Amino acid sequence: MESKTKAVSLDHFTKNVIDQKEWITTPLSECIQEVKNVSVVPHKKDKYVGLENLKSGNYHIKDYAPSRNIKSICKIFEKGYLLYGKLRPNLDKAAIANFDGVCSTEIMVLNSKINTFNEFIIFHIHSDNFIQYVSNKTFGTKMPRTSMEIIGDYTIPLPPFIEQHKIAAILSTVDASIEATERIIAQIEQLKKGLIQYIFHDLMVKKCVEILLADVSLSYKNGIYKEPHYYGTGYPSIRMYNIINGYVNKINAPLLDVTNEELEFYSLKKGDLLINRVNSIDLVGKAGIVKDELGPVTFESKNIRVRLNEKLILPEYMSIFVQSCAYTRQIRMMVKSAIAQSTINQDDLDRLLIPLPSLDEQQKIVEILKSIDRKILIEIDIRNNLVRIKKGLMQVLLTGKVRVKVDS
Repeated sequence: MESKTKAVSLDHFTKNVIDQKEWITTPLSECIQEVKNVSVVPHKKDKYVGLENLKSGNYHIKDYAPSRNIKSICKIFEKGYLLYGKLRPNLDKAAIANFDGVCSTEIMVLNSKINTFNEFIIFHIHSDNFIQYVSNKTFGTKMPRTSMEIIGDYTIPLPPFIEQHKIAAILSTVDASIEATERIIAQIEQLKKGLIQYIFHDLMVKKCVEILLADVSLSYKNGIYKEPHYYGTGYPSIRMYNIINGYVNKINAPLLDVTNEELEFYSLKKGDLLINRVNSIDLVGKAGIVKDELGPVTFESKNIRVRLNEKLILPEYMSIFVQSCAYTRQIRMMVKSAIAQSTINQDDLDRLLIPLPSLDEQQKIVEILKSIDRKILIEIDIRNNLVRIKKGLMQVLLTGKVRVKVDS
């Protein structure tokens, strides 16, 4: 397959590639081509790659799905081909396949021509300039897509072949360090999840006193609802997506125009518990604590604010509890399901049972989990620094601002 693909790529542009000594500027269409393999209904043993299997910014495919339930037409790809998600290209989904398989028709199967190779081209595809370029040229309003014609018009500085290999090797080394750090983060997070389950199992075995949420809460409040035209200016409106790992943030929260009275009435204070009350069965009940002062914000109507009695329960202890299976099991038993959504309300939450040791023991549990969080944050800082290094290297190496030394 490789030799056939390369053979059809020989043209007026590539005939002198062996003698190329300097960098040249060329459209991507002269470097890569779409592989027009026969579309098939996958065999049940095929490895299937959908858009969900291409993770934003990743250079390799981390997982795949079994194709036994896939009845639609798919594209065939081979190990080493470049898979590029053409739907919503701003999501930056592209990876080198490390196995043979089939993929969604929303994924373009690409392969390099004789003048370059996929492991070099993918760094251009993941560059900020390329992502901005294709995002500005998509077609379709609700489901924006790109095409081979669009990405083919994007121009890149192309170094001699041997220099491409050197650049790709340098960037791949940094990328491998990023992936290794991400694996460490995932392992520590898995350890944290296991420890949380152990803690609450141990409390139950020791027959720790259980108390109703109604008995440790001071007040409940559903969030604010306003028509869409009120969004775009004003103050952050906290949504379910701002609840992550037991805590609430305001990252990318949409702005909502509210009155001073609404801002006060629907405020969030440090120590508040925010619970998603309307969503899919998997997400309803998602909860987190306001760890730090968020400033002037409101919270959206599909969430409910619980103001806790901190004389009885530490908010950070509650943050740990809402990440436990003991919490999730109770929520699943309480939810009321309807078409496309499930709900819980204040009466349901009143009945939530919480294992409640003394404040001193709650604090000890909090400190144990904080020590693990600190380790995660250290690794996240390492990963973020590596990402910054890689971006900086991409800016200078892929443009030729800094030349790599090649053996003569």
